[in-house]
Amino acid sequence: MPDQTSLYNAFFKAQSRFLQQTCPEGHEADVVSDYIHWGKRIAGYHERDAYAENTLLCELFLKQVYLHVVSAISDPERTPVFRKICLDAIYIPLSGLQRFYIGFEHGTDKYFALKKILQSCQLP
Repeated sequence: MPDQTSLYNAFFKAQSRFLQQTCPEGHEADVVSDYIHWGKRIAGYHERDAYAENTLLCELFLKQVYLHVVSAISDPERTPVFRKICLDAIYIPLSGLQRFYIGFEHGTDKYFALKKILQSCQLP
């Protein structure tokens, strides 16, 4: 596993590329999958029973990735290809959140609230 500095560096670089409104044509899948991958890696670095356990940071990174991808799905400024790739990949951070919330009191309520955000998401 990469050290903490390189892990955070890779995550924030991937996040920066994802949040740019323009994406090089043909590289949309790489940008989306890279962001989700590093979001899962950094959340895993902070999950329960990990070396750097911090459940708040784990939840923060999982929710941040999820909400950014949901936002990109309904963003009319994004290309249809980018939005479709985000829609196809949304299950990855959503399933990570589901697994995260299993062990917490009222966790299923939080999970279903996040799932409801996706269900109310409108494709332009």
